[in-house]
Amino acid sequence: MDRFVIEQNIERYADRLRTELDAAQRTRLKALLIEEEKRLGIFAEAVGKIDLNIVKCQNSINEQRDLIEKFQFGGEDLSAAQRALANLDELLGLFAQWHRKILTSLSRNSIQHAAVAQARGSGKYGLTEREIQVLGLLAHGNSSEQAAAILSITKRTVDAHVQLIVTKLDAANRTQAVAIALDAGLIELC
Repeated sequence: MDRFVIEQNIERYADRLRTELDAAQRTRLKALLIEEEKRLGIFAEAVGKIDLNIVKCQNSINEQRDLIEKFQFGGEDLSAAQRALANLDELLGLFAQWHRKILTSLSRNSIQHAAVAQARGSGKYGLTEREIQVLGLLAHGNSSEQAAAILSITKRTVDAHVQLIVTKLDAANRTQAVAIALDAGLIELC
């Protein structure tokens, strides 16, 4: 779930929807827009939960430290409280680590899109003409079966092309590969 890709897709679909006159294409664009907005909502919810857990954990740590400080000079056995504090510190570290991974993924994704765009002319990713054709058909909402029929090849061949495309563009799936290719200008929605 790369937020950058999702946001770019939403922007692109919304722009196309403003100018598209064909009813079938408008329907398809609306469906794609709704799907991407749902994906963005799921992503935002996950990030929000992590942020909320970080805040809760930090609050618990502060409360635990206050309790330890309050009872430190009262002769109380604080070993259990100190273990609880250590556990909370470890938990906070895990939440912070996950948060950093998400941010790193987002920045890596932005860099990846820039690299693909820059490498387009040099053929760095080595996409063949057929792979670009398959990408174009996928971008227009065709399934593997539909793309196979249009190109007069088998569905297995289309799926093999898709796997190679995903690998060459370092994408997570076919949807992200299409988004990367569109951003890089390798294909266009006409």
